[in-house]
Amino acid sequence: ITYLEAEADQPGEVPCYLQEEPARQLINMKDIPVLAISADGTYHRVFDACIPKWLNQAGVKTDFVRLEDVGISGNGHMMMHEKNSREVSNFINNWIEKNYV
Repeated sequence: ITYLEAEADQPGEVPCYLQEEPARQLINMKDIPVLAISADGTYHRVFDACIPKWLNQAGVKTDFVRLEDVGISGNGHMMMHEKNSREVSNFINNWIEKNYV
């Protein structure tokens, strides 16, 4: 059973659907760290926070990062094709090194 949050985390975003507790768990993913990133210019920014919330609720350790919060801004959905793609890939690589090595 799911429910819709009363409000979104930030203005301009939408509330997320979450599971009622006790939430069903994704046990095959519980030991796999996940990174979800969102750029400030992507067209689906309004709901980017929802999947990471759902995964965390389901027992999957998921970090959600809004790129502007780590000093990377001006990107859209295809951030790896943009002029600052090296900054984005360096951020992702550093996260992988921290969480997998």
